[in-house]
Amino acid sequence: MGQARATEAFFYKTVAKHQEGDLRAAEKGYRKILRHAPKNVATLINLGILLKERDELKKAFELFTQAVSLAPEHADGHANLGALYARLGKKYEAISCYRTALDLDPDLLLSRILLARLAVNIPNSSLRRVALAH
Repeated sequence: MGQARATEAFFYKTVAKHQEGDLRAAEKGYRKILRHAPKNVATLINLGILLKERDELKKAFELFTQAVSLAPEHADGHANLGALYARLGKKYEAISCYRTALDLDPDLLLSRILLARLAVNIPNSSLRRVALAH
């Protein structure tokens, strides 16, 4: 088995640990992958999600922005960055990220739902400003 396939297999085992709630093992696994493949976007995003779950928001923000910087075409990176912005109360930044995610992947249901929830209390003129800045 090649290194890339071994890393991929280890990634899926780590994701399973994360889904089972074994955050300590998942974090250890994600960090191990990043030592060998520091530009692995899926791992950056998943570690960011884990850290966000533990309220380590600054570290999660760094990972999400790194993932988006490395792979601007990766819709999940933008969606997760948007979710973090929303959690921080930065609605306009969240909307911008969600719109980017939807532009990249129109079937990204989570971003569509979150964008709709955020937009409820935002005046239309403000939404137009966000759309123009995008």
